Amino acid sequence: MPAPAIVPVFPLPNVVFFPQTVLPLHVFEPRYRDLVRDVAAGDGRFSVALLRAASAAEDRHRPAFHAVATVGRIRDLRRLPDGRFLLELVGGERVRLDEEPSPHR
Repeated sequence: MPAPAIVPVFPLPNVVFFPQTVLPLHVFEPRYRDLVRDVAAGDGRFSVALLRAASAAEDRHRPAFHAVATVGRIRDLRRLPDGRFLLELVGGERVRLDEEPSPHR
């Protein structure tokens, strides 16, 4: 299934997510909990992009990430009692992130 035209981005340091791989994730930050809730209510897909090293210190609210990412689909989603999530993301298509929409939260 082709990647959607607009896809949420989950930037991670030191992680390059490849198609046809499985990425286990522990989601604990509130904004990414929201992302998981939103995509789980839809088609279950979001992208993982490598966080640019300098951005970790630059802006915690709008981190800079590399333009090439992989879109994955959630499988085995578990919500923990405190609102965190454990999930596996199955790698699908590689995408180029051309434009970053303004945050809506």
